[in-house]
Amino acid sequence: MLSDLVLASQNSVLDEAISEAVCIVADTDKWTVDLLSSERTSSSSDKPLALEVSVAECIHDLMESVRQMCHLRMPSDFCLMHLEDQLQEVYFKSTALAAYLEKNPRAGPKEMTAILGFEPSDLPLLLSVLSVHTPNVIKNILRETLEKR
Repeated sequence: MLSDLVLASQNSVLDEAISEAVCIVADTDKWTVDLLSSERTSSSSDKPLALEVSVAECIHDLMESVRQMCHLRMPSDFCLMHLEDQLQEVYFKSTALAAYLEKNPRAGPKEMTAILGFEPSDLPLLLSVLSVHTPNVIKNILRETLEKR
């Protein structure tokens, strides 16, 4: 797997170069998820380092609701509409977080989750989504952090 990830990062099918290739591995026997990377390896060269992936509560709730809908044999169009609505809610939460961080770049995780009303486990996901649609907010936070040091 590691050699495939390294190869994928070196030979991009996109027009732009890729700095890292990742693979999400879900073990349905143990109910675990690992994130493998072409950039991070363990001491043995043949086995990639599995990074622990935290579970965002909003995604857990989303998946559980879709599972329940399937169990109740709801029409697939309805399930898809529900999925799209919930993903849109994740996007809206990330835009609210972006707006808050633009005004309060030094806000801590507890403050952000308390004021904006989302679970602490959702914060890494929302910051990741935010970094795609509003990258300047993340750059400002990093700049603030570096200036503190």
